[in-house]
Amino acid sequence: MGHCMNGSCPCGYKCSAVLGASMAEHSTVDDFPFLCCDCAEIVSLNIKLMPGVRCYRCEGANVRPLTDPDLSDLKTNRESMDNTPYWGPPFIKLEDYIKRMQEDFKDVSEEELRIYEVDLRPEKLAETYEEESKMTMEKFEKPFWGIHSGVYYCPKCQKISMRFEQGTFFD
Repeated sequence: MGHCMNGSCPCGYKCSAVLGASMAEHSTVDDFPFLCCDCAEIVSLNIKLMPGVRCYRCEGANVRPLTDPDLSDLKTNRESMDNTPYWGPPFIKLEDYIKRMQEDFKDVSEEELRIYEVDLRPEKLAETYEEESKMTMEKFEKPFWGIHSGVYYCPKCQKISMRFEQGTFFD
């Protein structure tokens, strides 16, 4: 499944970006937003063609994924995760994670907890926190993990001030 993202910057620049692909194309297409340094536009390009992917607008080869550390504010992007549906490790403190998990599961029966393999003892939640933190950071460090509610390079004002909002999904 793919989805469209709508980007906008306070300077007035707007763009659309596609992430992923349809079910029919998923084996050969995996689109992701790039900055084309040749035509100064945000374009969605197929990362399955890398290396050698070129801008479809100007045919330029000087393209960089928007998640390139030079094109995004990694610290702000990590902090902004608090504003997204994902609230888990490592973006919250361990003690807050334990408290929230225990609160979220307080009305769940012991039988359901066993079925879903949820252990609410603090020492077990600490282990889960560490495992989830490691998996999340591994994903987050990969250049094509995704565009979330952070800030990214704007080709118009040349500042790291553009934000993306979730658009439509397609299949």
